[in-house]
Amino acid sequence: MALVIVKDRLWQPIGYWPHEGQIKVHRSAARHRVNAAGRRFGKSQVGGHELVPEAFRAKMNQGRLEALGMRMEFWIIGPNYTDAEKEFRVFYNDCRKLKMPFDRPGTYNDVRGGDMQISLWEGRFLVQAKSGAHP
Repeated sequence: MALVIVKDRLWQPIGYWPHEGQIKVHRSAARHRVNAAGRRFGKSQVGGHELVPEAFRAKMNQGRLEALGMRMEFWIIGPNYTDAEKEFRVFYNDCRKLKMPFDRPGTYNDVRGGDMQISLWEGRFLVQAKSGAHP
């Protein structure tokens, strides 16, 4: 029996109440999604919160990922590093609210030093913020 993650049930514990447009993005089953929306739509909120179910998916598959020597890795890429920071901060704060155990060392939130990385589940889940202009 496969476990199913219901995204809608994750939003309340982190205090996220998506509006109709955001819900449409969250419920899409497409592998690749483009959120072409205007200012103040909440694109960074959608992207950051969308990583929460992925983190739980990695936790559920931690043993299998470890046996295969693999990890789930996500990059948040913005035109500049500060643009990537917005979405990174959303996910970082969600992890703190849910009391997820950050790997130490391995998790860094140093915007000024140019190092934003979250590592969970003994390195089986990794999120990094990057700059498109300065890779």
